[in-house]
Amino acid sequence: MDLAVVILAAGSGTRMKSKLPKVLHHVAGKPMVSHVVKEALKLKPSRLILVLAKESENFKEILGDDVEFVEQKEQLGTAHAVGQAQPLLKDFKGNVLILYGDTPLIQYQELEKLNEFHNKSKAAASVVTAKLDNPSGYGRIIRSDSKIVRIVEEKEASEKEKAIQEINSGMYVIDSRMLFEKIEKVQPDNNKKEYYLTDVIGILVDEGLDVGAFELGAEEVMGVNSRKELAAVSRLINQRIINEWLENGVTINDPQTVYIESDVQIEPDCVVQPHTFLKGNTKLGSDCEVGPFSQVIDSEIGDKSKITFSVIEKAKINSQSVIGPYSHIRPGTVVGENSKIGAFSEVKNSQIGARSKVPHLSYIGDAQIEEDVNIGAGSITCNYDGVKKEKTVIKKGAFIGSDTMFVAPVTIGENAVTGAGSVITDDVPANSLGLERSEQKNIADYAKRKKKKKTDSRQ
Repeated sequence: MDLAVVILAAGSGTRMKSKLPKVLHHVAGKPMVSHVVKEALKLKPSRLILVLAKESENFKEILGDDVEFVEQKEQLGTAHAVGQAQPLLKDFKGNVLILYGDTPLIQYQELEKLNEFHNKSKAAASVVTAKLDNPSGYGRIIRSDSKIVRIVEEKEASEKEKAIQEINSGMYVIDSRMLFEKIEKVQPDNNKKEYYLTDVIGILVDEGLDVGAFELGAEEVMGVNSRKELAAVSRLINQRIINEWLENGVTINDPQTVYIESDVQIEPDCVVQPHTFLKGNTKLGSDCEVGPFSQVIDSEIGDKSKITFSVIEKAKINSQSVIGPYSHIRPGTVVGENSKIGAFSEVKNSQIGARSKVPHLSYIGDAQIEEDVNIGAGSITCNYDGVKKEKTVIKKGAFIGSDTMFVAPVTIGENAVTGAGSVITDDVPANSLGLERSEQKNIADYAKRKKKKKTDSRQ
């Protein structure tokens, strides 16, 4: 049968204690609702509708054009929330799958099985249930002769009913016309005076219709209502991601200390060392090694490159390059093949040519460094004059002496050399030596006179 998906995401998330809508809190680098949307889209539904407390450009920007949005302007319960999707589905004939935007652990494979189960069972509705050791906070499944007869919310449950461990996940599959017909019959006859979607199940049973139960594991149905639960869900998704990469030929030496977000791509035979964080749209090539104690954000690391104790953000490191230890590669940087950025160096918005080296203690900003250049320790491109930023160009084969300051804009020609300790304010022609320093003076017997003066002062 044709399928529409309605995702409820209008909850205020009071326990999150945040001005950000609950479902926009991040899990594995994405708002949690985007995980639910991603899995739902794999079902190829005819319509995918998100019910919000208030329409927001943030949601549209994050979720894109595949999602339709409706507002639940008053928070009158889950049945009322689903009812807001009725105008968009008035001509739809098929099943409606109801999900929640705060259950990011749900997976496409299980949703597909749920839909197949419902179609084969020919039940009026199918309810996703789970058995929890601690069912507190969830509605309970009430059965008679193994059949579901109703669902009771915890606040309405008796002590005997609260002892039941089978819970209602809040996820359902139901025929669209039947769904909206029964929603109109729901009354707010409860402590909160809300329209409960669970009452639809009771109405179906009272009318002599069968309701199926599709059981999932506790992990799949876990929702997020607090920062503590957000942290627990994040750990579980991270473990799933790590397990997937382990199965696909990636070595992760200490999975408990590694964090990998959902959009990261890793080629086989890559090694991820302990205490490493891979975030955003990061791509790791084959046979590269990242970590320990490294963070790579929205960056591409080429084959056989090595990153140690470093931070790389929005940069590209080409193959067989070495970064670190303690390097900071900032946005806009491209490091060529077989290059090296060494200890305590920072590179920002610069191109580093193939086989070039910035070995240690240097700052390279807004620079173009060509092939086979060696940058001596402590060198700096002085790229900012307080008003605007200027560019430093160092041509291929140049040799830069330690502690050279480049006052941009300035160009160093091919195979040119700068003397250690020089402040370069003018271009250095190809094959030339650029040297700027004061004349050295040696003062004879200075140390002896200083020592005698110190001795005399003590007498």
